[in-house]
Amino acid sequence: MLIAYRVPFKAGTGVIVDDNLSLSDSEPGQVVFGDVNEDGRNDIVAVDDAGRILIYLRLEGAGYRPPRVASIGSYNTASRIGFALRNGAPVIVFVDSNNNNRVSLMQSLFESTTIQSVMMPTGSVKALDWGLVTGDSLLDFVVVDNDGIKFVPSTSVYTFSPPVLALATTDVVDVVFADVDDDADLDIIAAGKSSKKVIWFPNSGSEPAFSEPSLSFDLANLASTPTWL
Repeated sequence: MLIAYRVPFKAGTGVIVDDNLSLSDSEPGQVVFGDVNEDGRNDIVAVDDAGRILIYLRLEGAGYRPPRVASIGSYNTASRIGFALRNGAPVIVFVDSNNNNRVSLMQSLFESTTIQSVMMPTGSVKALDWGLVTGDSLLDFVVVDNDGIKFVPSTSVYTFSPPVLALATTDVVDVVFADVDDDADLDIIAAGKSSKKVIWFPNSGSEPAFSEPSLSFDLANLASTPTWL
């Protein structure tokens, strides 16, 4: 599957959800809101210090149901957890430390005890973001791994095109999509650790294609004028 750079979705596979696990030793970490079970109410998805993903479904009135625990011990607490719509369906996005730090997309099946997932064809992910970049209603991703910054477009709900290397670097610690130049195309913004710079990769809008870095902000001297690269 790695050679083809596609990971097919296999129905019925995933990780077990444990409704009875004690959380008395749990310390909270990251948290996001989203309508996980598509009932029109915002639910809570949180991560604890043991690497567990906790899902709190909102009740019809006030309050939340006891948490369902997914992906026990597999969340990489150094990476970002998120919630997004993928082809119109809610998914939980996280980095799975049990699988070479691959990005995992978990689509919930809350009438059963399983959360189905599909993993992206690039490992050792240190940071990620997602957005509708190619205009096909499928989530596309930008990741930072050991090679550098990569753009990973979706080809279907559960498959991906080969990652496109935007910049070969080991310095970047975070990355996001943003429309920096107000042209309705999502660009890439990256942050370097040792360089102390924020770098902008413009999106030309064709296919899309990310240009060479155009602007660098020096975090060591924010009063300075941004440098055009």
